[in-house]
Amino acid sequence: MIHGPCGSLSNNSLCMSDGKCTNRYPRDLLAETITGNDGYPLYRRRSTEDGGKSITLKVLNNTIDVDNRWVVPYSPLVLKTYNAHINVEYCISVKAIKDICKYVNKGSDVAVFVVESTTASNEEVTQYQLGRYISRNEAVWRILSFSIHERYPTVVHLAVHLENGQRAYFTSENVRARAMSPPPTTLTEFFTLSRNDTFALTLLYSEVPTYFKWNTSTRKLQHRKQDRAVQGHLNLYSIDALGRLYTVHTNNAECFYLRLLLINVRGPTSFQELKTVNGHVCATFREACQKLNLLANDAHWDISLADASNTAQPQQIRTLISIILTTCFPANPKDLWRKYKDYMSEDILHRMRRINANPNIQFASNIYSEAWILIEDACKMECWRSYKELCSECDGGLGLFKKPEICSREDSPCKMLRLKEIPQCEMSCKADCIDFIDVRVFLSDAEVTVMSHNALYTSAELFSYIGGLMGCWLGISVWASVGFFEKTCNFIRLKGQFRSKPKRSLPTRHSEVSKS
Repeated sequence: MIHGPCGSLSNNSLCMSDGKCTNRYPRDLLAETITGNDGYPLYRRRSTEDGGKSITLKVLNNTIDVDNRWVVPYSPLVLKTYNAHINVEYCISVKAIKDICKYVNKGSDVAVFVVESTTASNEEVTQYQLGRYISRNEAVWRILSFSIHERYPTVVHLAVHLENGQRAYFTSENVRARAMSPPPTTLTEFFTLSRNDTFALTLLYSEVPTYFKWNTSTRKLQHRKQDRAVQGHLNLYSIDALGRLYTVHTNNAECFYLRLLLINVRGPTSFQELKTVNGHVCATFREACQKLNLLANDAHWDISLADASNTAQPQQIRTLISIILTTCFPANPKDLWRKYKDYMSEDILHRMRRINANPNIQFASNIYSEAWILIEDACKMECWRSYKELCSECDGGLGLFKKPEICSREDSPCKMLRLKEIPQCEMSCKADCIDFIDVRVFLSDAEVTVMSHNALYTSAELFSYIGGLMGCWLGISVWASVGFFEKTCNFIRLKGQFRSKPKRSLPTRHSEVSKS
């Protein structure tokens, strides 16, 4: 299959945007196939000097030579089978599972379509509508209930709740009986199974569905009666099944630490035994986790982010780390950021490559800074807590800046806090600059855009001092870059004091003040 040709050979091609091919043709010539940094292969495209071939095509009454740079990756078998143009490329990255999970659940295609009538109308709002487009093939496929995907292995959801905390449904007639005898769950039955079955004492909670089946009618765990026999155990069988404990928000602290114990402790017989460590009964599940060294470091947050990085989209991973930063107070958030910042910035990198029509753009400080600013916005949405509070509870935060000096403002009628000065950044001033960043201060009665500049200092932690303090009277000193067209940016200091309106104007794209 040959792409185009486009570019200088045909500027009117549908793939052209801003003078560049959106499909990145022509590709570079390569002597050997290599794997790119993002996991996608860069196929061998030999030049005519290295044994590659070229053909002559006639395009728009022009005769042009086309070589391997214009070849679209394909499978000869697929082309011959379907007699159509089909692009086939080998996906080697483990990130492919993200697209698999996304596409089977996204639903029908979205299309903008026009409804034409006999009466002429120039109102575009009424002419064009946004809706779902379902073709005849998809309609027949869904009407006949054909499968659109398969799942393997079986995943069984396992309940997680505190003692006597299981969910119970009741009516006005049976409310007392339900309260006195709540229904059994997979967790309570796991405790019962561990007390009565010696083999269950060797299992983790998540391993139970491999050997036992949850009977929804009797609400009991029963031995599996077929499939693979377990060696050394009579009448015991196993299947390929996974147990998945329901996710618990970290704000529900005791239940969260109970889940952590269930993941790591084998064969507990009761909630009380889960709290028992070396014969000592702990007061809380958190204390038990500490004595078992499950909270000695950020390993559990590391595991959570690692699991999310395999299946979740970058926005979801940023939301997860914002929850960890605002509610879980990790001991070393810098390591978590450095380890998973690539996964959190994938969508930004993809957008930058698409906007610039340049697939060679790699992760850089400006991309990481934009991702961190999005994380900070999510942190503010989570808790609306000041940067100082987050720093103190996260063992110094990211630690790239000195903490600002905060003092009480006694003459303020609402006894707000006042930021005396933002210290100068300790990092090198040779950092890159980033576009499209808005720094905002949230006041008690207004949202003021303090500064919006085409090039701002990329250290996102600096913005925390401003955006993290709400309802404040602020005296602000901000380092911003000017002359962003220059290779070496100069830095000037901008000062201003803000109440409900800016006292003096700063360089900004949006100078208006929105009343809340």
